[in-house]
Amino acid sequence: MIIRNIRHHKSTNGLLTNLLLKIEGKYIVSTNIDVSDGLSNGTPCVLKGIMLGQLGDQHVPLRLYVEFEDGQIGRNMRLSLKQRMLHDNVPSNWTLIERIKHFFFRVCWQHC
Repeated sequence: MIIRNIRHHKSTNGLLTNLLLKIEGKYIVSTNIDVSDGLSNGTPCVLKGIMLGQLGDQHVPLRLYVEFEDGQIGRNMRLSLKQRMLHDNVPSNWTLIERIKHFFFRVCWQHC
């Protein structure tokens, strides 16, 4: 699956505008989401799940689930989004990364 971003790379601070997503693919967090929770630039993870939905007339990824090697990373995020994760029926050790607006996610994923 490829996430396409119609914005120019200069408006994304140099982050990717097209991104290939692969379940079990290894990625890194490339922006600081919550440093106190370990969700910071350079943190490696494995993509475990992609939740799709409608955005306008497009079928797009709305939520990504990742797993970190260190189970403490993302713990606060998992606790705060527990109801959404229960609704999505995913394992409790996966961390939810939500789409926040248009084609942007809280993180940009890059192959390690």
